[in-house]
Amino acid sequence: MSPHFKALFAPTIAALIAFSAATPASAGTLSQSCLAVDRVAKPQVTVYFAVDSVAISAQDRALLTKAAYDGQSQGRVCVIGQADKQGNTAHNMALAAKRANAVADILRSNGLNSGLLEAGARGEAFNDSVLEILGSQKQDRRVDVYFITNAER
Repeated sequence: MSPHFKALFAPTIAALIAFSAATPASAGTLSQSCLAVDRVAKPQVTVYFAVDSVAISAQDRALLTKAAYDGQSQGRVCVIGQADKQGNTAHNMALAAKRANAVADILRSNGLNSGLLEAGARGEAFNDSVLEILGSQKQDRRVDVYFITNAER
């Protein structure tokens, strides 16, 4: 990236990132602890998706199988679906929820107690990536899986 480009767009990019970090696209049915978890923790697993898809690769299924086992010793597991901003908001919210549910189903089918699991959607990308501003939205088509220990609740 050229220095001229950075100087010209850096203030705008910084403002967009700050605004998007403070303004969730949609809270869905997520609890406050799940809504705030990405501000204090990194996801244990992130599953990326193709455009308008809920298909999960074999590699990601293996990661989720391990996460189901690891999550059994946690206080809570938050599964948060997101979509990029292509298409309309209602479609993106539904797509994000389907993605979260697909991931949650794999976690459950691999032994994670449903009582520990909370799945929901933020719809269109909550933490808009800098790459989106530059034309790539792949990072925003994802589901993040967080473990919240009893001490973090």
